[in-house]
Amino acid sequence: MSDNKECPKCPDEGLPGWMGTFADMMTLLMCFFVLLFAMSSLDPVKIQMMQDSAQKRLGLKVDNASSAQIQKRPLDREVDIKKKLKKIVEEMDIDEQAKIVQDPRGMAIEFDGAVCFGSGSINLKPEIKRILDRVMDDLNHPTDIRPILIEGHSDNQDPAPGSAVWKKYPTNWHLSTARAGQVTQYLIEQGIKAGRLVSGGYADQWPAKATYVLRRLGKIDKTYIDQANVTPEDRQANRRIKIVFQTRKL
Repeated sequence: MSDNKECPKCPDEGLPGWMGTFADMMTLLMCFFVLLFAMSSLDPVKIQMMQDSAQKRLGLKVDNASSAQIQKRPLDREVDIKKKLKKIVEEMDIDEQAKIVQDPRGMAIEFDGAVCFGSGSINLKPEIKRILDRVMDDLNHPTDIRPILIEGHSDNQDPAPGSAVWKKYPTNWHLSTARAGQVTQYLIEQGIKAGRLVSGGYADQWPAKATYVLRRLGKIDKTYIDQANVTPEDRQANRRIKIVFQTRKL
């Protein structure tokens, strides 16, 4: 009797066939998202360097630049930009006229308005030209395409109505914008690529002590501005030109 018993059906070997297809699909999806992440964090400086290198190997014409500029490398890291700016401030002995500040957009240097312009004027003083020449000579590079932001800032006291300044620049919006534009134009004349430069005037809407976050959140109201311009020292600190070497997008 036992010889006639049927052998129980053996279970299938391995996992179901659809599992292999599903695993392949998950792997491809993971690779796709890794590729998207990598593309979103590309460094424009390194991309430009790769393009220039490829052009040279293919015998294509590369933008002519002085040998001194070609030997330099663009400063990729904020810490390197900060070190370079700090060295410039120390060597030129301008620690009272300029200060280096960390900015969420990158590294920045702020210049006291008095060292940049005469009272009510937009004409650059020789001293600020000398400083700008040194800063851009050390930090500019022909393959660097990251933006340079030039900001004009003022205190909360508009030009007196009827004055000579008021006839040309009736508000601090006009004056701060014109001053930022003057710095921008000077940098272009010194060989900085115009496409890298972004210029804007903020009038009294961004006091020196106000952070980038406060401005983004809309917390800088009239009360805040008035409190930031109480003393002559406060107003002096707010009259400034700020140059931001942008290293990140926000």
